[in-house]
Amino acid sequence: MIQKVQRVCLTCRQVFSIYPSEIKRNRGKYCSRRCRTLRVPKICLVCGKEFLVELSNHKRKYCSRKCQNQAATTKVKLVCPTCNNEFEACNSEVKKRGRKYCSRKCSVIASKGRIPWWSVGKPSWNKGKPHLSGTSHPLFEKGHTEKSKKKMSDSHMGKIPWNKGTKGAQVAWNKGIAYLQITGDKHPNWNGGSSFFPYCNKFNDNLKVRIRERDNHTCQLCGAKENGRKLDVHHVHYDKENCEPDLVCLCMRCNLKVNNNRDYYEGFFIELLKSRGLIC
Repeated sequence: MIQKVQRVCLTCRQVFSIYPSEIKRNRGKYCSRRCRTLRVPKICLVCGKEFLVELSNHKRKYCSRKCQNQAATTKVKLVCPTCNNEFEACNSEVKKRGRKYCSRKCSVIASKGRIPWWSVGKPSWNKGKPHLSGTSHPLFEKGHTEKSKKKMSDSHMGKIPWNKGTKGAQVAWNKGIAYLQITGDKHPNWNGGSSFFPYCNKFNDNLKVRIRERDNHTCQLCGAKENGRKLDVHHVHYDKENCEPDLVCLCMRCNLKVNNNRDYYEGFFIELLKSRGLIC
């Protein structure tokens, strides 16, 4: 049988008995409802009015939400320790966040050279070790061994450098071109504003679920399975008005990939749907 334990009431200071399960539910502080709901007078820090508050909520400082908001938004004058300029800040920012500086720039300037909190009291990883640089480094003027050179050579075997056939420094394709000159219909990938066209009414969540179940939740281009993120439903003919059955499931990477070389991928997916007997 579970025995009661002795506790002392926070209001009347009398000893009372209570079950341990009640203590876990945060009910072992007061001996009765009267002691728990006992109200004591307090003075509001904003308007100075006297108000009654329950003893269990003795930390309350304001008589109403209006006074609480007024105290939080009250401006106080401070002096920035970095630039010595006087500025105003909300009382809540000073008390809760400990604001000291007038701007982020002054805060960054003051933080330079300061030891981070996670390094306080901890020795440096290289304390007591010799500084290995220049001639003191064990690999100074030695270079790579023949074994290391062979491994690096084999790792690059058969790979074509990204800059093969080019000379000099690489120049960006849009260097010297204003941003407004390569937007909208002036962009080389402009497709008549098709991204702004609406989808047909049949293209909804229920249709997407059916297409994913039909394709067994598998990307029809690379064969990847769904892994936390739902597969995208792609229009084979790139026509938002043309829905089922001319739809296939693609992963996010492949859905971006098929936006280029559209004629090839359109024919590829049509043959795929024909081979599965989904279209004639």
